[in-house]
This record gives sequence, structure tokens and C-alpha cells, in this order.
Amino acid sequence: MKEKKESEFVLKEEESSNNTSASIPKQEGDRGETSTGFKLYKIRWPICAFFTMSMAASGLAQIGLGPIMTIIQDIYDVKGIMSSLLILPFTIFFIPLIFPANYLIENYGIRIPVYIASLTLVIGAWIRIFVNTSYYFLLAGQCIMALGQPFVLSSPAKLAGVWFGDKERAIATTVGSIATPFGAVIGYLLPLPLISDQDVTPQDHAESTFLRYIIVQSIIITVLGLPVMLFIQNRPPTPPSISAANAIKKKSGGMCKSMKKLVGSIDFIWLVLAFSSIFTIYTVLGAALAPLTASFGYNSQDNSLFGSIYVVGGVVGSFIHAIFLDRFARYKLQYVIIGILNCISFALVVFLIDIKSTPLTTCLLFFMGFAQLPIIGVSYSFCAELTYPINEALSCGFLQLFGSIIATLFTFLATSMISNDQKFLALYILLGLCGVGLLCKLLVREILKKKRAGIRGTIFSFHIGNHHFPNSYLNKTRSDRSDFVPLIDSDDVDRIG
Repeated sequence: MKEKKESEFVLKEEESSNNTSASIPKQEGDRGETSTGFKLYKIRWPICAFFTMSMAASGLAQIGLGPIMTIIQDIYDVKGIMSSLLILPFTIFFIPLIFPANYLIENYGIRIPVYIASLTLVIGAWIRIFVNTSYYFLLAGQCIMALGQPFVLSSPAKLAGVWFGDKERAIATTVGSIATPFGAVIGYLLPLPLISDQDVTPQDHAESTFLRYIIVQSIIITVLGLPVMLFIQNRPPTPPSISAANAIKKKSGGMCKSMKKLVGSIDFIWLVLAFSSIFTIYTVLGAALAPLTASFGYNSQDNSLFGSIYVVGGVVGSFIHAIFLDRFARYKLQYVIIGILNCISFALVVFLIDIKSTPLTTCLLFFMGFAQLPIIGVSYSFCAELTYPINEALSCGFLQLFGSIIATLFTFLATSMISNDQKFLALYILLGLCGVGLLCKLLVREILKKKRAGIRGTIFSFHIGNHHFPNSYLNKTRSDRSDFVPLIDSDDVDRIG
């Protein structure tokens, strides 16, 4: 009876694999070939590297003025929301621009969006050199750079899905997703040798020192942001996996239909809320770190140390989670671990930051970064699995969209509270948000649709008549074929679907 059920399952899968199998490239003997006969091209890693550099440049542009916000306020006599608007456009502009960005990615690939992002990044960076003519040139440059960011911010999962095999997707997605935080590390550290609290007077010296900082920052942004335009390609000559092959043939039905599916998925809603709870804290820290720490007696040099060590902890945590994802694919388990560590680390910061100990606060922020920032890469990978076959750029873009909306609202709220000497109230509200995020992480189900498609493609890769067999099946002797079909744990069946 059991054998009969298994054979029925095989026949059903054979029927669903007819179209896909015909597109599978036969690359026998190639060192870049996966176990299912798909070829992995060596250029995928240089493309990923230059794409990561471009996103790091965007992260530098977004965070590079944050650590010295109080210095900018003193030099140009701006306060409150006018100074916060140097950072907030990167979150605000994402909300309307994600729609044209996803349209371009879905219909024309990632090359055109990358060109748009790179050009706006470089143009906006150099417009800021006129800041001493008017503060609004600085604000305009930041806004122009922010206009291009949505065109690449939702692309890491898309790039990973198009260029990388099943066992590389999580690490490739993580590399792309932590690129912006890595750029933030540069943004936090760069002011240290170039500008300090003592450079706010006299006015001529302050303006020339800040201009020098802007020029150096713009050079780095240009060097990091432009090379990707020479290397970026929409897709390899042949797909790297069964899910990538399916994505080429199968359209998601258009943006409106995909949006309806996303909004109608309760698991996607839980995922959005779980992601937003931590992404909001990251956004608030970027926009309000300087005024927040200044209220506790820290200076701009401390801000650079705090911000950079926070992101370094996040990079370490992100790679650890990516390795475990590629190895074990336990998305929900890692999601819950992130939620628990996030609550613990943020609570420690809230209750111990008033001690005014720079070494202690530095260690706490490293732990908080280690706990929080992996949410970006894990969420992108989880989202791509949960919403398959919807385009990765679209699903991850909407994940980022809703996260940006929530983060923007809380950032305005927290900034207002901090400026009105209600910093602890702002911190307690964010701590409560951590608890809500942990609850949402417990509620989201682990349905790995993309992994399921990959397993089906592994078992059925070519057909003879109406029956499908894997390419590597041909290389086995008759006595070896009985143990070919891989066994899947019952737990994996429940998770994979």
C-alpha cells in the first residue's frame, strides 16, 4: 500500500514537471554543475561583489551624516526635523518608488534598476559639495541619492534566485542584504579622522572642514557605486536551479494579482510585522542615534564607535544565520531565536545605557546588532520561500515597503519624543515593539515553497515518454537505482509542503 502511494506521488510530480524539465541545461562534467545538472557560472560572484559594493555605497550615503548630526545642527543652525530629513528620505521615498522599481525588475531584469540607482547615487553625492552656498543643496543631494535606493534595495533575493543554486541562495541573499549595513559601518567610522565636535567654530573653519568630509565621502561613494554598471547582467545564459527555470517560464500574473496574493496571505502579514519590529529599531537608530546618545552625555566620536560596532555585530550574526540557513533551512527556528535575542539585547540597552559607560554600551550594542541585523537576510530568504512563485523582488520589496511605512511612523514619533526630553518613553515603546515582533515570529508558519520546487526538480529532471528521471540517474548502474530517490524526514515534509 505504501509503495502504491509513493508511485502515485511520483506520477503526479511527473505531470507537474513536464514543462520545466525541457528547459534544464545539460552540462555534464562542468565543475560549476549542480547535482541536478544545472550550471553555476563563475561570474556570479563578481556580480554579487560589485552589487554589494553599490549597496554599501547607498548605506554610506544614508548613514554617513548620522553620527555628526549635532555638528551639522551647530554649523548650519538647523534643528529637529530639518536635520532628521538628511536621513529619513531613504525611508520615505522607498514607499512610493517601490512600485516602479518592482515593475522594472519584474519586466526588464535588474540591470536598468541598478543603472538608475548608481547614477542617482553619484549625482546626488556630488551636488552636496555646494552645501556652503545653501544647506538645501545638502538636503537635495540626500534626496536624490534616496530616490535611487528602492531600485536595488529589494534586489538581493532576486539576484540570488537568478544567479545562485539552491545551496547558495541564503548566503548570497545575506551578502546583498547586509551590504547597506556594511556601508553604514563606513558611514559611522569615516567622520573620526575628518571632523569632530571641536570643529564647529569658527564658522569658516567649520564649513571648510565639513566640505572636506563631504568630498571624501562622495569619492568613496563613487568608487563603490559605479563599477557595478560595467558588470551587472540580468541573468545567466542558463538557469542555476529548478525554481529559477520555473520563474523564467511562469509569470506571477502581474503586480496587482501578486499584491493581492501577498496581502491575502496571513503568513506574509506575520512576516511583515515580525520584520518591521526590528527594522524600525534599526531605522530609528540611524536617524536619532546622535541626539539620543547626546542626551546621555556621549559625543560624536562615541556615536561613530556605537554605530560601527552595532553593524559589525550584525554582520557577524548575519553570516552565522546564513550558513545555518543554507545547511539546515530552519527558517522559523532561526526567526524565533532572532526575536528572543532581540528582546534580551534591547532590554539590556534600555536599562543599562543610563550608566554612561562607553565600554559597556559598546558591548551591548555589539550584542544588539548581532541579535537584530540578521533579520534582514533571514527575512528576505524566508519571504522568497514563503511567497514563491511570486517574483522575489516584488515580495521582498513589499516586505521592505510595509517595514518602511511602520519604521517611518515610529521614527517621527521617537525623534519627537527624544527632542522633548522623553527619551525613555521612546525606548519603552520600542521595547514593547520587540515583544510584538517576537509574537509574530511565533505565529508565522514555515512553508518552504521554493525548496519544495527544488526538491521536485532534483527528483525529476528529464523525461522518457511520460516519465521523468534525474540526469544523474543515467550514470547509475541498475543495482544502484533502487536507492536513488532521497528520503525526506516527516518534519521536512510538513515544513516544505
